[in-house]
Amino acid sequence: MKKLIFVLIISLWACSSQSQETQKVSFLDIVKTMVSDPNSVFYYPKLLEKVKSHPGDLTQTDVQYLYYGQIFKIGYDPRHPFDDDRTTFDRYIANGRKKKVIELGTELLQKYPVDLTALMYTSKYMKDKKIADTSYFWGNRFDLLLKSILGSGDGKSYQTAFIVTSIWDEFIIKGVLGYFGGQDALGGAKDNYGSYCVWNTPQGKIYFEEIYPAPEKE
Repeated sequence: MKKLIFVLIISLWACSSQSQETQKVSFLDIVKTMVSDPNSVFYYPKLLEKVKSHPGDLTQTDVQYLYYGQIFKIGYDPRHPFDDDRTTFDRYIANGRKKKVIELGTELLQKYPVDLTALMYTSKYMKDKKIADTSYFWGNRFDLLLKSILGSGDGKSYQTAFIVTSIWDEFIIKGVLGYFGGQDALGGAKDNYGSYCVWNTPQGKIYFEEIYPAPEKE
């Protein structure tokens, strides 16, 4: 059964014969089931334990479930990029304080293991300072997470929007793909899991789907 579900989840990313909207809803429903099931290899507490004990063994599928599954984690707070530590971290980046970025980034990633911004800058500055990334494998995790997000769509329309869990991740994806500047506009609610955001940039439009926990049914 697990093998069947895994095949299904991969096909949901790649299949172009069905509606993209249906694929995304189905995908998130499967993620919720897998990360909430204690018998699943992708049960969220198991993934977090793997992050701590075997970070070098994380696969792209592990990282995909960590990223999209976090919205179903008990106590998940989508506002974490606005907490004091993260605000300080962003200030260190703006001021080019690479040592402080590495130190605080390492702390942040213990709490938020798939924070795309923290992963990118912590791994980048470690490389700049020639610090071996052999304890946490931040660079590898960043690459796996980036592939997962870029594999969620092509960003060219509402139907094929990149799926992200934070507007901050949109900044990273935009930059990686060569979209700079511009303004964002809310594109309206999508379904129980999120809403769309469209960036109008000099390089063209890029579409994102911001996901968050579905509201509890009364």
